[in-house]
Amino acid sequence: MGREGKRIARQGWSHITPRIGVSELTVYELLGYLLPGAALLCWTLLVPWQALTQAAGVWIHSPLFWPCLTVLAYVAGHFVQAVANFLPTSSKHTTMADARLGRGTVACIESSLAEATEAKGIDETDAFDFCDAHVGRCGCFPERDLLTYREGFYRGMTTVSAVVLLQGWVAYLLGNRMVLNGVELGLGHSALVWALLVVFGLAFLRRYLRFRRYRIRGVLISFWECSVAGRADAGSKTQGNQAGQRRGETEAT
Repeated sequence: MGREGKRIARQGWSHITPRIGVSELTVYELLGYLLPGAALLCWTLLVPWQALTQAAGVWIHSPLFWPCLTVLAYVAGHFVQAVANFLPTSSKHTTMADARLGRGTVACIESSLAEATEAKGIDETDAFDFCDAHVGRCGCFPERDLLTYREGFYRGMTTVSAVVLLQGWVAYLLGNRMVLNGVELGLGHSALVWALLVVFGLAFLRRYLRFRRYRIRGVLISFWECSVAGRADAGSKTQGNQAGQRRGETEAT
């Protein structure tokens, strides 16, 4: 693409940015950062690392314990999402291939893109960003934010499951056994916990991929539908103007 297409894509994002309000950021931060961070932090404090558990027991009666724990969970959530960037599906650019649309549908969307960019051309790596900016600006895909929140949550929990599993292995090799009701768990019980973590991780991964695909498909199809509706409205206005002109000419004669 040329520079013009990139300029159009950047302009689209600049228009969508002001739409993100404080309440929307709060919901995303709760589901995308705070909850996954809290899950990671609770495991770290309560299960394999006894020294941290003892320290938490000392400070739990302090009035600063829960505020500090909330802040730590929020920071841990950012760490979780940073690690999640290494997921194969967390590439920087999203393309139409990620939506798994049919060839005919892709051709229609590409035609709408060409018309929207005045046939200037746009890179495949920037095409989705342009569609997403357009959909966010016109509000024709109201479920977009909800799907984004859920995608962020399941993405974070997938990463938490992997980090916790790795953490459990390291703790076990270092001699820090998991303790349940004062009883130290042996290898068999620890392996059962690890197996459950694998199951949870795969389940979260499946949900993450599903909501990611829902969001991408919804953005692209909504962009196409919005473009078609815009052309239809423009055609109706043109026909109305032409009819008005003919009536004016008839009255003049």
